[in-house]
Amino acid sequence: MLLFIYNVALFFIDCLVLAVKILLSVFESLLQLVNPPAKKSVVGEIVLVTGAGHGMGRELALQFSRLGAKVVCWDINENQNKSTVKAIQDEGHTSYGYRCDVSQRQDVARVAEQVRRDVGVVTILVNNAGIMPCNLMLNLSAEVIQRTIEVDLLSHFWMIREFLPHMMSAERGHIVAISSMAGKTGGCNLVPYCAAKFGVTGLMDSLAVELYQTNRSKNILVSTVFPNIINTGLVENPYNKYSWLFPFLETEEAVRRIINGVLRNTEIIFINEGFNLLNKMFTFLPRKCMYYMHEFASIGCAPHDKELNGVGYKRWD
Repeated sequence: MLLFIYNVALFFIDCLVLAVKILLSVFESLLQLVNPPAKKSVVGEIVLVTGAGHGMGRELALQFSRLGAKVVCWDINENQNKSTVKAIQDEGHTSYGYRCDVSQRQDVARVAEQVRRDVGVVTILVNNAGIMPCNLMLNLSAEVIQRTIEVDLLSHFWMIREFLPHMMSAERGHIVAISSMAGKTGGCNLVPYCAAKFGVTGLMDSLAVELYQTNRSKNILVSTVFPNIINTGLVENPYNKYSWLFPFLETEEAVRRIINGVLRNTEIIFINEGFNLLNKMFTFLPRKCMYYMHEFASIGCAPHDKELNGVGYKRWD
């Protein structure tokens, strides 16, 4: 009986401590809304961006370089990647380019070792590379589905496994993953893409918890980015019923918001808070309400059949 009373008392004490910690965290978050933390400097930092050949990856590389970082550009398309490196160097900044298929573990390991020899330890890793097939799931080949999971999800594992240990040794680092609002809610014509992005969200959430619980996260930061459709020109058939209310952002502005969040060490970065609020609201409602919301907002991607490299998907960086 005494043991039972002791356990119950311990439980209530633990609940009280938890409540105090949660309240303090909420208060801290509210204070940061009023008085955001100062931006950190990335001068001299080694920033690696995957999918840097075009789209958001190219813009991320450019904007980080303008802040004084040494930018390492990875892309499977060597010519486009060289173009990004040249653009950075033409502006008088430091950049290095490497061809890598991030979906292939051995390729990632090989190129990562080369980067460490040529440049040094990567301190900010931006996992941006991805592809986005747009069609009904039953219209997609097995190869396209598998390729989407490999590029959009598995590549994050291979990159983190290569670069996180060296961040731990250096006792500092920042891992940034470009997920998507498609990693928060499903969408028509985007089943494999949404599945992969949900996986990225789960990966980053779990990694953050793991680093915290193993007491290794003190100087290693983890950020997940949730963009909606960005006007990179790579989404072939986007549609948006209320574009005046939920406009597609230009690439430069979207990347500016991402980097602003990274510089403030923000763990969850939403490009459009309106989408975040809608998603949270509909999380507590029946699924049928989500169907109605999709019909109402009518934001998404129509199917396309354009092939790239004979695989049947479009690049989405």
